[in-house]
Amino acid sequence: MSKHTKGSWEVLDFGDGPQVDADTGPVAVLVGFRKTRLANGRLIAAAPELLEAIKAMLRTAPAFLPDGADKWAIDDYATAIKAASEAIAKAEGKE
Repeated sequence: MSKHTKGSWEVLDFGDGPQVDADTGPVAVLVGFRKTRLANGRLIAAAPELLEAIKAMLRTAPAFLPDGADKWAIDDYATAIKAASEAIAKAEGKE
């Protein structure tokens, strides 16, 4: 599995259709309806920052689960941690 393109990603629109670009060049060419392309482009462009943010949350999250938390809070926490871990694995090609 190769690594994703590093750096900040942004949506650029050159008139013939938007694309997601990084410092090193294009990351994704967007297709579909214009309104949808732009929305999808913003989501794709946010992916590197979202990945880093969720990794940071997983590193620090255990410190925020209060001692004596009720069963439902622990179950919800475990479900969220599992979903976050699965999303990271998908993003990194390890699913």
